[in-house]
Amino acid sequence: MGVLVLNPGANSTVTGSLVFTQVDENSPVTIKGTISNLVPGKHGFHVHESGDLREGCKSSGGHYNPLKVWY
Repeated sequence: MGVLVLNPGANSTVTGSLVFTQVDENSPVTIKGTISNLVPGKHGFHVHESGDLREGCKSSGGHYNPLKVWY
């Protein structure tokens, strides 16, 4: 299980938390949570390889994509 807490940034008021759970390594990941203060419309997100934000996206690695699937 992992928890992601969304804190507002310099140009954002978005807040919330997401819980990532996986029963075992062969099971799908389930994401549940709440996100507040998004403007109306469609939104998406991506996950970086690490949580190191010392240098923003530069230090957090590439986008997590273990199956190398691109849309």
